[in-house]
Amino acid sequence: MKVGATRVRFNPERLEDVSEERGIPVDELTKLAYGRVWTGRQAKANGLIDELGGLDRAIEIAKEEAGIPLDDDVTVVHYPRKRGLFALLTSGKGPMGVASWVIYRFVHHDLAETVRWLTSNRLYLWTGEVAR
Repeated sequence: MKVGATRVRFNPERLEDVSEERGIPVDELTKLAYGRVWTGRQAKANGLIDELGGLDRAIEIAKEEAGIPLDDDVTVVHYPRKRGLFALLTSGKGPMGVASWVIYRFVHHDLAETVRWLTSNRLYLWTGEVAR
């Protein structure tokens, strides 16, 4: 059995709607909602969720609500979609993100390592001659 945590966050402008839908007075809902973290069981006991379950159960419920037969296959799409390097480079925002990462990497790793190496007193210059 998986134990999950549910963080319940309500926008103040939606508090009345949630209160009406859940049948929980606004003052009680306010105490439950802001900045609290609940396990699934606690959230169910407080009336914040309808039932416990994972992704498979959520898909079953979504199928029931949409009138899709339970034995029909559906495609689950995760957002935001992961994008490959080529997609990043050819998109409008991607190149700046990649350029920022390259600069960050250079400044924080390569340049920093070069400075450490230069200041470590282990800098030797080989002139091509072999000492005898």
